[in-house]
Amino acid sequence: KLPKRAKNISAQTLCAQKLACAPQFRKYETMLRVSPKYKMVNCVVQKSMSTMMTGAMCYLYDEMEYENTGRSFDDEFNGRLCKSQNEFSSVNDVRNKYNISLRQTGWSFSMVVRHPIDRFVSGYVDRCVRLLVMNATAQCNGCRLNMTCFIENEYKRLMQISYKRKTRRTMEDAHFFPQVWHCDLPDEREFFEFLPYSTDSEEEFMPHFEDLLQRQDVPESSIQFIRDQFLTRIPSHATTGTAAKRFYYNRLMNSPYLLEFIVKMFYWDFIQFHYAFPPGFEQ
Repeated sequence: KLPKRAKNISAQTLCAQKLACAPQFRKYETMLRVSPKYKMVNCVVQKSMSTMMTGAMCYLYDEMEYENTGRSFDDEFNGRLCKSQNEFSSVNDVRNKYNISLRQTGWSFSMVVRHPIDRFVSGYVDRCVRLLVMNATAQCNGCRLNMTCFIENEYKRLMQISYKRKTRRTMEDAHFFPQVWHCDLPDEREFFEFLPYSTDSEEEFMPHFEDLLQRQDVPESSIQFIRDQFLTRIPSHATTGTAAKRFYYNRLMNSPYLLEFIVKMFYWDFIQFHYAFPPGFEQ
């Protein structure tokens, strides 16, 4: 049985305490995919449709070539068609390459954002549960299928890296570090449009993405190709709707002790992307 929370305080009060929560501004990783033809830049973040968005941006880089390969966006998971062609690791590099000024330019910068709890559980099931079941190497802080052990240790890692005491990064970090640490957001967030991730693409994500594509003058035939990819294909590594995802999500939501770690890790994701804090942590 897990311990209770030390104090029932709001997320804001919790994170006002010195060194309790991960900081807002850290530059961790930026992975940009560019379509110069349509003046589009998308920053991909693991567990926020990164495979599908990599596919979409590769398609928009050269629709004809992409269609001729017969690929689907999910194929990007095992090998990126546009690798080294439309990929950048800083917003400044993109600005310099395509001479994009800081004023209104017609270029769009976007990023898919996901509810921190949903993203965490999806990452945990994908990186820890699934890989362990497949007998692949799953680091997962040496915790095997013990989610409490994993969360406690990942929080420690996050805080050590936050305050420069440890810098060796693992594959897991990319899936579990805050979204606000990606995409050069500390310097660039005013230029970004945030597209809401939804487990059912049709409901929330796709209308926002289609609106963006139309604004960038992407032809209807290309939008239809993208829509078909997102709405008819489930990525092979998706966790949505799986029994494991439901089990671990419910376990987390029913444990104020574990939720406190999640709030401390992802406080600024909740704030920046306007997600509600879980019950017991409301402001």
